Amino acid sequence: MANENNDGSTISYKQLGLLILVFVLGLITTLLLQNTKTDIQTIFTTTELIGFVLSVILSGASIVLAVSAISLGKSSEQAVIKRSDESIRLQNEVFIRTTEALQRIEASTGVTEKRIEDIISGRVGDISHSIAELTSKSKRGLALNQDELEKEIRQSILSGVREKLSPEEEEKRKKEIHEKRKRYQEFHQLTLSSFSNRNDTKSVKLGHGRVGGKGEDLFDGIFTVNGQKIGLSAFEHGDSSNVNRLEGYFSEVAKCLLDKAIQQVVLVFDGDTSDQTKITDTIAELLELYKENPAAYIKVVVAPPEEVTTALSELII
Repeated sequence: MANENNDGSTISYKQLGLLILVFVLGLITTLLLQNTKTDIQTIFTTTELIGFVLSVILSGASIVLAVSAISLGKSSEQAVIKRSDESIRLQNEVFIRTTEALQRIEASTGVTEKRIEDIISGRVGDISHSIAELTSKSKRGLALNQDELEKEIRQSILSGVREKLSPEEEEKRKKEIHEKRKRYQEFHQLTLSSFSNRNDTKSVKLGHGRVGGKGEDLFDGIFTVNGQKIGLSAFEHGDSSNVNRLEGYFSEVAKCLLDKAIQQVVLVFDGDTSDQTKITDTIAELLELYKENPAAYIKVVVAPPEEVTTALSELII
C-alpha cells in the first residue's frame, strides 16, 4: 500500500516516516543554529533539559509507532487478500465438483429413463392389442362397457411392471379375465331382462351405462314404474367389496336424482346377499353432505346370478 502524489509517483510508508523524522530533526537543528547566532544565551535548567530530551524521544517513538502501525495495516491487508483468494479458490473447487456430480446424476437419470421407456415400449403392443380386441367385439355387436375397458387397460399396464409370467400363468390369467368378462355379460343381461319382466315396468332404454357419464347415460337401463322413471345399473363381481372406488359415479347419480331427471335408482351388484346392508350404508355415507338425502331414493340389490331374478321380482318400488 502507498500514497500517490499529484505527478503520479508513489512513496512507501517507510519513506514517508523517514521524511517526517528528517523534517523534525532539521527543525530542531535550525532552531539551535538560530540561537547560536544571537547574543542571547539560552540556558536550560535540569528539568527543562530532561523535558526537552523526553519530548524528542517521544516524538521519535511516535514516528516509529506510526510507521509500525502502517506496516501492520499493510500486512493485515495482504493477509485478507490472501484469505479472499483462498476462499475464491475453494468456491471454484466446490463448484467444479458439484458440476461433476450433477453430470454423473444426469447420466444415471438418462439410463433410468431409457429403462422406463423400454418397459413402456414393451407394453404398448399388448395394450394396443387389448384395446383393439375389445373394440372389435363392440363392433361385432357386443356392448362395450367403459369401466370394463378401463380395467383391462389398467391390468395390462400393471402387468408391465411385474415379473414376466410363464406361458402357463399367462394363459391362466387370460382365462380368468375371459371368465370374469363372460360372467358380467351374463349377469348384466339377466338383470335387465329380470327387471323388464316385472308386471309394473315398461322399458325405455336397454344397454350399457357409463361410470363416467352424465344423466341417463349413467344407467344400463331406463324404466317407468307407476309413472316414475327408474334408472338401473348392474355391477360385476368384485365391485361389491370396493364400493368407495365408485364415489364419483354415486355423486353423478345423486345430481341426477336432485335434478328430477330420474325419480329412483336401482343398483344391482353381483355378490353375496349379506353385503347389501354394508353397501347401502357406504353409499349413504358418501352422499350424506347432499341436501334432500338422495341416498333415500337409491335401492341396492346384492345377489349372485342364480338369485338375481327372484331378488328383482320381489323388490318394492
